[in-house]
Amino acid sequence: MNLDPKKSVSVLIEILNVAGDVEAAASSTIAPGQVTTHFDSSSTALGRYCRGAGSDAKKIRVSMTARNFGLEPLAVIQGQ
Repeated sequence: MNLDPKKSVSVLIEILNVAGDVEAAASSTIAPGQVTTHFDSSSTALGRYCRGAGSDAKKIRVSMTARNFGLEPLAVIQGQ
């Protein structure tokens, strides 16, 4: 989510494993006050977390939703 009410922000959204290795990444430009979604499928969410990186990263909030194979949400994890 872009917290800036007036300016679009460009960020890199990353999903990392417990070792800190980037498993998936996507760049995005988010309009003022808007939300964007990126999907990554993995056999397990165990030990995964997300973060927003880039010069505008302080103006966004990221979270990750773990879903089961029926796509039902299991947990929402705040990004770092």
